[in-house]
Amino acid sequence: MKYKQLDLWTPASRSSDPSTSHEAEKSINKSGSRNTQCNQIFVVVKDNPGAVSGEVADITGMGMHITSRRLADLKNKGIIFQGQTRTYEKSGRKQVSWWPTGE
Repeated sequence: MKYKQLDLWTPASRSSDPSTSHEAEKSINKSGSRNTQCNQIFVVVKDNPGAVSGEVADITGMGMHITSRRLADLKNKGIIFQGQTRTYEKSGRKQVSWWPTGE
């Protein structure tokens, strides 16, 4: 199941970021990669409610850097929400769990 694709994203770069960050943001939005990545991550969260960021990264193969940014995108759109923390077994560190909102 896919979430409804959203074209209006919260900016991925801050005004204080270097120009390369703004160029990267334009590129990922224009190419559709941001929507594609969000869709893949949403499917993982929907199929694995309560998964932590590391588990989502493991399932998608995207890595924590991309996964964390796209989870934040989905959270900012109200598509998923953060739950309680629990320990991610691979790192031994606590991470928040992620849940679909049901929309």
